[in-house]
Amino acid sequence: MTETTPPKRHRLEKSSYLPIPQFLEYGWSHVINVRNESDEQCFKWSILAALHPVEGKLAEEVSSYERFQDELKFSDLEFPIKLQDIPRFEQQNDISVNVFSYIKAKTAFGRQFYETSPVHLSQLNNKRPIDLLYVYEERNFHYCWIKDLSKWLNKKDVCCRYCLNTFQENDIEEHTRLCKPHGPQRVNIPYPEKNILNHNAKDTKVQCIIYADFECFLEPVEVENKEMLENEKTVINIHKPSGFAYKVVSTKAELNTDIQVYSGEDAAKKFIDELLELENSIKKKLNLKNKIDMIPVVFHNLSRYDSHIIIQEFQKLKDEDIECLPLNVQEFISFSISSLRFIDSYRFLNKSLPSLVASLVDSSKSCCQSS
Repeated sequence: MTETTPPKRHRLEKSSYLPIPQFLEYGWSHVINVRNESDEQCFKWSILAALHPVEGKLAEEVSSYERFQDELKFSDLEFPIKLQDIPRFEQQNDISVNVFSYIKAKTAFGRQFYETSPVHLSQLNNKRPIDLLYVYEERNFHYCWIKDLSKWLNKKDVCCRYCLNTFQENDIEEHTRLCKPHGPQRVNIPYPEKNILNHNAKDTKVQCIIYADFECFLEPVEVENKEMLENEKTVINIHKPSGFAYKVVSTKAELNTDIQVYSGEDAAKKFIDELLELENSIKKKLNLKNKIDMIPVVFHNLSRYDSHIIIQEFQKLKDEDIECLPLNVQEFISFSISSLRFIDSYRFLNKSLPSLVASLVDSSKSCCQSS
């Protein structure tokens, strides 16, 4: 987190009406931009727009607020009101004013965008603060009234004015109490050319990986009476493995295999037997001796489905220990048996296999067309 102030080139000297920039168009409906084209008092008109809301197009007309302008005090203050003048205005009028602006930022992939950032936050504990948008262009700047900060930022929950993170209604007060002492903040997202640590030299290269999947059929279970059928916890079917498929992908060409498919009796036992044989073969050919030299075995939706089949079958092998990283009593994030580490690709690609296959790019078709 870093404190936020307007860039020096935007500490401007003149104020006049400015339209809201197009890149902020997503929030136009939640901002009132009073058209003060003949004066430099946009700050005053924005405050009055918040104190005396007007519906429709008249909300942007100065004439809608002229009769209320004597309500505000501007002793020893000159228009245009600069950011550093706002605390004095707040003290004179007992009104909390927060000001937000926008700065250029970059995504992790280097794409430029504009993000909202607080540039002035009130120190008064007013229950109904007024939020303003600070718009700038060349040497002009302009204030607008933000009707609803959370909606303007396209947030569903309540937005903290200090860090712009969102919280539920019953949590925002406690968060604000802890966040306020740090002042205005924004998150700096690192991008490729800057602030990203590179630990590639410490990476452990995987020399071999196994992709696998089970198929099962439902074997009905006899239920004693109809009343038990109405109970949601009554087991009515058992998922019995009917087949499997796997493929080995390795940096060593001789270990690569085509997709191996089996369908028949004792599919789970057959899979474990073949997997253990594969493990021994891979360890010998790749000279895997250290414990860190793991062989990943990837299943899609392993945690919720295939893991139950595999672990139940491995439990029959008394000489094999199972090391688990559990999510709860029924699901495992991953588990290891000997040199085999079972992981769930659904945790990285949370779509069904048909959806993932449908999203693959056809290599026979070009993504670009040449003229």
